[in-house]
Amino acid sequence: MSKNKTSSAMFFVLLAGLIWSFGPLVVRNMDNAELVPWQYSLIRGSAIFIILNLYLFLTEGSKFTNNYNKIGLSGIIGGISLGIANLTFILSLTSTSAAVTLLMLGALPFFSGNYSLYFFK
Repeated sequence: MSKNKTSSAMFFVLLAGLIWSFGPLVVRNMDNAELVPWQYSLIRGSAIFIILNLYLFLTEGSKFTNNYNKIGLSGIIGGISLGIANLTFILSLTSTSAAVTLLMLGALPFFSGNYSLYFFK
């Protein structure tokens, strides 16, 4: 990977982390957040869906829909996992403290690394 692509990838990863870190702040500043987790989750998931499809459309043109045919079992499992993660993130923020939720989110890369080391050797 060239230095320019690596720099832009690092920038976008950091930007995504910064943008996603506002989730707990938004949920905590809602009035009666425990009453609307499903609505917030629907809007958040819809925004992700629209942004990803817009990006694919801009980079690949109208043939971006072919990617849905090539997704395979791993893509379906990944999509279902992302949906479950989105729902449980919002429910966790409304039922426990933001600190506990963010601590668990921060530990996920370490768990993933250990699992991948175990499963993929």
